[in-house]
Amino acid sequence: MVKPQVDPGGKLAAALRKAGQKVSDLTLPLQLISQQWFKSNFAIFTLKSQGKYVDLSELYKPRKQAAVGFVYPILKRTGLLSKSITEPAHPNAISLIINRKALTLGTNVAYANFLHQGTKKMPARPVVLFGNEQVAPGALKNRVKQWEQEILNYAAQVSGAV
Repeated sequence: MVKPQVDPGGKLAAALRKAGQKVSDLTLPLQLISQQWFKSNFAIFTLKSQGKYVDLSELYKPRKQAAVGFVYPILKRTGLLSKSITEPAHPNAISLIINRKALTLGTNVAYANFLHQGTKKMPARPVVLFGNEQVAPGALKNRVKQWEQEILNYAAQVSGAV
């Protein structure tokens, strides 16, 4: 299972706890975060180069080109993985709101973990991203801050309206 750390400082978790004290249902902002996540994943499947990933080996590039007609994007071959993390309704997509206060996002595609973590013969090429980190280095930090603010704003708005 791929379990990247999104919130190393705990600010997003703190925002969720704080919002959860004000309102019992964070479904709406969590749904918006889920939609943003699936939409932002398109970036890694539209790269025309290696992006921030370790490039494919010179031996593998011609084999991939011959098999599927393209070399880049690196993570795309059959489209199964890309659909599972860009289309929320895909059977392999994971988008679960738990107890109206927690969100789990990801993919059930079995080989995603090998890509994400790497193997003895293949470098890690993370597939579970939280913004457009492939094209904008500060995107993860900015995305998590945006999510924190959305959750807190929603809780303030709803609790003030009650």
